[in-house]
Amino acid sequence: MRGIPDARRVSVSSPSNRSFADLYETKLASVHGTYYVLAGLWPVIHLRSFAAVTGPKPEGWLVKAMGLLITAIGLTLLTGARTKERATTTMLGSTAALALGGVSLRYAAQRRISPVYFLDAGVHLVLASAWAAVLLIGRWRSGPLSPRTK
Repeated sequence: MRGIPDARRVSVSSPSNRSFADLYETKLASVHGTYYVLAGLWPVIHLRSFAAVTGPKPEGWLVKAMGLLITAIGLTLLTGARTKERATTTMLGSTAALALGGVSLRYAAQRRISPVYFLDAGVHLVLASAWAAVLLIGRWRSGPLSPRTK
């Protein structure tokens, strides 16, 4: 039929779709990176106020070390947003959100850490979901999936 476009010729990776996906990924990496830099530096800069919100910290050096590692992840995400390093940024953002969110959820549920960490787990769930959307957009951008052949 003449007026109906052939599905094989319709590209879902048009320039407008790519720019939306690129903008979404860049903004997500920027927001996620900024959150990690701020959250990571907080216990390093002022452990007393961090402990007042999150509960007592008997091993201050360990909390500060974790804070610096989270800051490093945040800086890497911010760099990825600027340099457009897609695969590495997506992998780091998604796995960091899942790992830190999972730890917060597990230990808050076991009452080993303060219930405020349920909020932290929720933030990480949102971030992990947003990174999952990036992965889905990437699949969608690559075009329709063709049937597998043997």
